[in-house]
Amino acid sequence: MEMATKRGEGHSHSSSRKHKDKKHKEQKSSKHHSGPKVLEKPSSNNRELTEAGASKEFYELLEKMRKQTKERKRRRKELLKSVETAAEKRARRLAKKKAKQLKHSFELGWPGEYMGYSNDDNPYGDPELTHPFVWEKKLEKEGLVNISDAELASRSRQVLEANRIQLEKIKMDRLMRDKLKSDAEMMRRDRDGQQNFHWTEQEARFHLEQAPRAIDYLAAYVYCLMEGEDWVDDDYLFSEPQTYCENLSLSDCEDLVEDIDVYKRLQEGAYDQFWNNILVVVHDRRKQEAVKSGLAPDSRQAVSSAVMGDIEKIFEGKAVEQLIELEAHVVAKIDSAEDGLDIAYWELLLSLLRVRIAVTQLHQLHEKLAETNGDRMICQIKAEPTGGREIKLEQGAGQTPGPSCSTGNPTRKFRPWSELENRTTDDEMIQAYREGGYSPVYVSKDSLPAQARIVRPKKEVPKFTESNISSAEKESIEAFENIARKGMGEDEATFAVEHPVEQQDVMRWSDRFLPRKPRYFNRVHTGFEWNKYNQTHYDLDNPPPKIVQGYKFNVFYPDLLDPTPPKFTIIPCKDDSDFCIIKFHAGPPYEASCLLSYATANDVAFKIVKREWEISQKKGYRCIFQNGIFQLWFQFKKYRYRR
Repeated sequence: MEMATKRGEGHSHSSSRKHKDKKHKEQKSSKHHSGPKVLEKPSSNNRELTEAGASKEFYELLEKMRKQTKERKRRRKELLKSVETAAEKRARRLAKKKAKQLKHSFELGWPGEYMGYSNDDNPYGDPELTHPFVWEKKLEKEGLVNISDAELASRSRQVLEANRIQLEKIKMDRLMRDKLKSDAEMMRRDRDGQQNFHWTEQEARFHLEQAPRAIDYLAAYVYCLMEGEDWVDDDYLFSEPQTYCENLSLSDCEDLVEDIDVYKRLQEGAYDQFWNNILVVVHDRRKQEAVKSGLAPDSRQAVSSAVMGDIEKIFEGKAVEQLIELEAHVVAKIDSAEDGLDIAYWELLLSLLRVRIAVTQLHQLHEKLAETNGDRMICQIKAEPTGGREIKLEQGAGQTPGPSCSTGNPTRKFRPWSELENRTTDDEMIQAYREGGYSPVYVSKDSLPAQARIVRPKKEVPKFTESNISSAEKESIEAFENIARKGMGEDEATFAVEHPVEQQDVMRWSDRFLPRKPRYFNRVHTGFEWNKYNQTHYDLDNPPPKIVQGYKFNVFYPDLLDPTPPKFTIIPCKDDSDFCIIKFHAGPPYEASCLLSYATANDVAFKIVKREWEISQKKGYRCIFQNGIFQLWFQFKKYRYRR
């Protein structure tokens, strides 16, 4: 047929060529016989015919090339089919079928997540999923009974597209709402942070301003002097009153002087001697701070260190009465104004003497208060800065030496062990052993070092014992919990059915054999199960509910007497078939004793999900008992649906 077409085309071309040659001859003969030459314009009809013929030839050539390309593809396809294997043929047909299904789904207007569904494979179990749903009652009500399938499919696509657009809009609105909410929350946190910053500063300033100052301690001290032993309690353990005036700044000294004046007026001269002594100490402290700040000259720099040592020797070993007599003598010496008298020296001596008198009187007052109130006061005596500390073993009248008193030299100077030479170490040890140096020695209050505290054995020793026991037990529990917390991930949480009860009574070391319940630290492993249904109805933004995927039990048996490892049993839950009870049992002291008048169930049990366990170590199963910890870790089996 193609050959016939070509022959037809050749015949038409030859006839047109003959017609053109004949016309050309006629025009030439007419030009030869005619007179002068006349130019003629080509007609519009001839131009249109020429263009139409050219376009027709172009389209015919294009169609011919298309047919040739199609023929080559067909031959290539037949060649590939002839050499392909059975597996390749099956894969080709499946791909063709899938492409056809995708095309049909696209024609139905399904979104991208539903493209892979078919009548045989869909989560809804619908064998006619690819066919448009026909709601005959609704169509009858709308007067569309005779609607065609194509128009019905078009209406279905429009509905799906409208629903998709609406869902996208809802999702965008939700994202925008979440973003606005997060921005508002961030702004609120920033605002609260700024407010809290100011509140923190105000609170710190408030506590600093309301903190107890020196006048508060001194006022409480005076109140203790007024009320006596009935008011003193363990919460009020005072130091010597002059110690509250140490480390005061210049402004603090000025404020303390004003506060002391107020208290002196309120008490109407009841404790003027006490307040006057405190004022002397405060004035001396204020002079020192003024010298440090450069506001006043230092009168002590005008006196050499040797002279200061002589002044200290004058004060050393004198009682208060002797110091007062010395003060009167110094005042008379200054008032005499003799010729050649060093006024600066005598004024410095007088100021130091008055401070010494005030400190000595305050020290005597504190000793009387400590003797009155017994061992409920802190007796602080400032030690002299000597190279070694000398302790005098004195025996007062009426005192009988106890069995732990020393029988050697009553006055013995103890030196630090690091100062002893290697060759004298053995001699010192032998001498200390002979003198009873390794036994507790009775000492008087006067020989106590600074910051020493007198305690009552009947009251304080049980406290120390209880605190040591409780602290040791607490450290062991913390060590067990640290071991159990290792490897805890974000998808795990602590699991405890029993409510934690604080320990009421302190456990003594003798109580370690009494029956008790073990402590535990359990974890539950939760997560998402991305099955086909959850993949269809949920996503990462809207995840499915979490389910329990396993447990990790850590039960502590630190005082287990029997080396037999603890055991666990599974008990069905009577009220709920989806759960079961796991009970842990161990030997004494973690079991009920029949010798006691009362019986207690010391086993621990927990309510867990009833599912099949993975007992492979590769799946995380663990059941061991070591270092006093019984560990039972397991995961639940995951079932996969297979057709």
